Amino acid sequence: MGKFTDNMLTRGRRPQWRDDGDCYEASGRFILDMDRNPKWSGYPTEECILVHGRPTLQRPPYIKYGHAWIEVPKLRLALNVATGREMICSIENYYQAGQINPEDECYRYTPEEAAAMMAKFGHFGPWEGVEAVPPKDE
Repeated sequence: MGKFTDNMLTRGRRPQWRDDGDCYEASGRFILDMDRNPKWSGYPTEECILVHGRPTLQRPPYIKYGHAWIEVPKLRLALNVATGREMICSIENYYQAGQINPEDECYRYTPEEAAAMMAKFGHFGPWEGVEAVPPKDE
């Protein structure tokens, strides 16, 4: 299980923020389909978590923004699957680079909870916190 390493943040490059990003949809689809993806065969996909949080933009204007990613707590990995690219690093490096407060700025969902929230709200999120988008039928 040791084939993944911190592949961006430890080499001095920072993820780019995009205002046309698809992080909520990409992460939502990923968490629902992860156990069917042969690339992840043998990994503890049943323990993966969808996270909606608020990292800090790493370039001016350095503001907090809504974002979604996947965590594999058993392996201490964070996966950013937005915009069609997978970026994998340690959870600790991900939170440090994004200046994310895991206690106050993150909402975590198991695959089952994420599926229920998607069904309830009619979209991929965010569903809670300051970035929350109301259900489609409101």
